[in-house]
Amino acid sequence: MGRRFKDIYADSCAAERSMHAAKSTKFLIGLRLWYHVEGVGCPSGQPSSTAPALVCRTFLPKADERFDQLVHRVNKRLESDRLGGRIVSVEVVRLLCSSQKQYRPQILNPNLSLWKEHADCTKKFVHCVRVYALLTVHQDGYETIGYQDFVPEYNRRNKDNKGYELFSDVMQRASRWIASQQSVRFTNVETINVKIKRNTSFEERCVYSEHRCANHRLNYLTGPNRTTRYIRVVRAFFVVTKGAGGRMDYPSARLTVRTFSPLQLTRPTPGHPAEFEQTRHLVDRVNQWLQVTGASVFSVETVCIKATRCQVQLLGSEATYSENSMTGAWAERWLYHIRLYLDGEYVEPPPALDLVQPAAQV
Repeated sequence: MGRRFKDIYADSCAAERSMHAAKSTKFLIGLRLWYHVEGVGCPSGQPSSTAPALVCRTFLPKADERFDQLVHRVNKRLESDRLGGRIVSVEVVRLLCSSQKQYRPQILNPNLSLWKEHADCTKKFVHCVRVYALLTVHQDGYETIGYQDFVPEYNRRNKDNKGYELFSDVMQRASRWIASQQSVRFTNVETINVKIKRNTSFEERCVYSEHRCANHRLNYLTGPNRTTRYIRVVRAFFVVTKGAGGRMDYPSARLTVRTFSPLQLTRPTPGHPAEFEQTRHLVDRVNQWLQVTGASVFSVETVCIKATRCQVQLLGSEATYSENSMTGAWAERWLYHIRLYLDGEYVEPPPALDLVQPAAQV
């Protein structure tokens, strides 16, 4: 972008969010397309005339809508205004609402991809639904979407996770349920951070506030800090085909999961945080692992997890509880993990096998 600007996109697996009251953090949302590489591409480099066209449609919630109510409205729209293709993925997109007043769908741009967050301000976020489809794939009838949530239970067994179930325990419940379903086609699985409140039952509101939480020497002038608590929910999306005539059965999936975390390359020193491997090196390790194990990929997810060295963050990808709170640090560190959802069991390669590794690690 020029000498005076940083690159828009960095290939690092680590990121920082400023907790300084006088600073802000800029966020950029991009599209990450995961695909299987099979065979050799066209020698001419020209796209095939029968290549599928990927389209997406984003649905914004109403002001006081729950997520299940939003999905109900999405399906009404899909029935009256059909996509015309095969749904391949559904995701929840988290957008920042620029207005701190009453939220209205008309004031939020669903194509928003760049914004700034100030730690010293209360922020209003919106969860919307984005549906991806392939248009050139012939589809009898039309498809609607559905989902099943698997919420971490508060069983008080793990104090480092504030008493909530670990991710692997939640996934075991999800796998058993998915294996019992045959009348729907599963598209993808993802994990969602949902805001929770004390002494209330779990309920996902599509519009919520994240309280201000900044390190500031004059906090009494700008108001007190408040903690915002989240739990990470496993959400399985599926589609139901309607109008095709007759019942459609699909083979049941035996879902397992494997998470790949970035390797730390250097030790932190005063003024210099630890460095981690780049995303492309992490993907190289994932691909070599897939070649060795022969595992069958169902879906892929990039998971961003706080890496600050305190309490639940030490659990890494197993943590299902997180919070936006005062830590005394001027910045938060976050790590990007790659999570594979696999169809069937797999066997880990022997420890002696040398997978692709960065040049140096600690």
